[in-house]
Amino acid sequence: MYRALRLLLVASLLSGAVALVGCAKIAEKATEAAVEKATGVKVDKNGEEVTIKTEDGEATVSSDTELPADFPADVPIYENATVNAAMSNKTDQGMSYLVGLTSDDDAKEVFAWYKQAFEDKGWEIKSTMEVGDSVGGLSAEKGDLMATLSIGYGSEKKADMSLTVSPKQ
Repeated sequence: MYRALRLLLVASLLSGAVALVGCAKIAEKATEAAVEKATGVKVDKNGEEVTIKTEDGEATVSSDTELPADFPADVPIYENATVNAAMSNKTDQGMSYLVGLTSDDDAKEVFAWYKQAFEDKGWEIKSTMEVGDSVGGLSAEKGDLMATLSIGYGSEKKADMSLTVSPKQ
């Protein structure tokens, strides 16, 4: 679990490298070399995608605003949401995903939709947390997967969501 979290943390820190897509190749190679030297991980940049490889597994960060192709189909995604970040992480325990979403819809309504949608898709809601006007989060399990959603108001009163799906530990 801690290895996967460490790999996700490194991948999150490197997500800024994806912004280098329009920069010169020299800057890209210098960034890759600096990250590899500082962290001891292997960084491969391919187009608009960065893959980080360690002995614990690999993570891919992309500026693509789509769900990873192998994202579990039974995890609900709010239909009026826009994917603004997506990352996958492959370890010995299995695949993990971190997805950032935004919707113009009210965060409380989106949160209520998610609670129902997880149940409708056969997920067992393990916990929910509501923080008044700040909305909240939930965790759910199905089979060998665990999903965690946090949702709140972002800029301009948009609903900002962070959805993590990973193998149960």
